[in-house]
Amino acid sequence: MSGKLKIGQLVQSVSGRDAGKYYLVWDVADTSRALLVDGLGRKADRPKKKNVKHLKAYPVIIDEIEKELLAGQRVSDLEVHKALEILIKNRTR
Repeated sequence: MSGKLKIGQLVQSVSGRDAGKYYLVWDVADTSRALLVDGLGRKADRPKKKNVKHLKAYPVIIDEIEKELLAGQRVSDLEVHKALEILIKNRTR
């Protein structure tokens, strides 16, 4: 994965037990790790910490979620899950 990840960006795990799974970037912990959520298994209260080398980033950012998180507002797990479902359906068409 090259480049800098942004909050609300769509990523896919390329290694580990969760290989192939899609997530949204919840936060960037440091230059080598990102916190990820999917709204189901990985909820906002326990995001997954993953090395950015093990992620495939897509040039898609969910603006609503990004704005809410940067403003310090609460984003629900349902909102994250629905956004991911829509993005994944659009990617597979």
